[in-house]
Amino acid sequence: MTFAINDDVNFYAKYARGFKSGGWNTDFLNVGQIATGFDFDTETVDSYEAGLKGLVLDRRLRFDLAAFYNEFSDFQQFQFVSLGGGTTVLQLRNAAKVESQGIEGSISLQVNENLRLGANAGYVDATFDKFPNGGPSGQDLSGNELPSPDTTAALTLDYGVPVAALGGRIDFFGEYSYRSNYFSGATNDPLYERIGSRNLVNARLGYSNDAGDFGVSLWGRNVFKEKFIDNRGRDFFGNQFARMRRYVSACRRCCWQWPCRGAARRAVERKHWPSLSARQALLGRTR
Repeated sequence: MTFAINDDVNFYAKYARGFKSGGWNTDFLNVGQIATGFDFDTETVDSYEAGLKGLVLDRRLRFDLAAFYNEFSDFQQFQFVSLGGGTTVLQLRNAAKVESQGIEGSISLQVNENLRLGANAGYVDATFDKFPNGGPSGQDLSGNELPSPDTTAALTLDYGVPVAALGGRIDFFGEYSYRSNYFSGATNDPLYERIGSRNLVNARLGYSNDAGDFGVSLWGRNVFKEKFIDNRGRDFFGNQFARMRRYVSACRRCCWQWPCRGAARRAVERKHWPSLSARQALLGRTR
């Protein structure tokens, strides 16, 4: 359902029901798995969402606000299952009930012809409402958090200016992103599954000519060398592992006779389109 408050602002509300088919855990199947059961049921979800979208301030400010609630039955979740004798196996299992609810929003402001600012944020509360026998040794995981961060946010700056002496345009893009701490697994083990919050800064500097058939860009990810863990847990043998990241990645991109920025639409009309990696660089999706 959509309701137009005026020509530039819309309110919407929707409901959807979906499912994910059940099946069998047949990888490395053994007698122990057969005895404990190796099938999993169909997952279903009822999804509710309402929000507001629009343009204000002479259409220079674009905003998007939404609130949502999802209720899952027989939610499918990978879990390590103990088969006895120090043996574990990874199986897709069903949590009886999962609930997730939250809010999210984004704004983009065209300050002037050359400068655009953006921000987005989201908060999600997702828990296993009922998950009996969900742990490797049959623990009740009801009330535990799902393995995903509850808070995410980002700030962006996009500045471009034409340079007559270069016969083209110089563009700079900067992004700051935040991700809150969370657990990497359903057991919510604070020692083996806790992943801390993360703050990253990415940047890109590019040039494209006025004809739109040449462009070059230099970009970097994690330019301030933030040190963070992006995955941790236990392996099949119960050993703890953690993958830590602290790096700066940088790359140069150059295109010739390919659609650069504004020329992308004309490229479609000419049925001339570069590879995915080139499109990501040219259209500013490398961040």
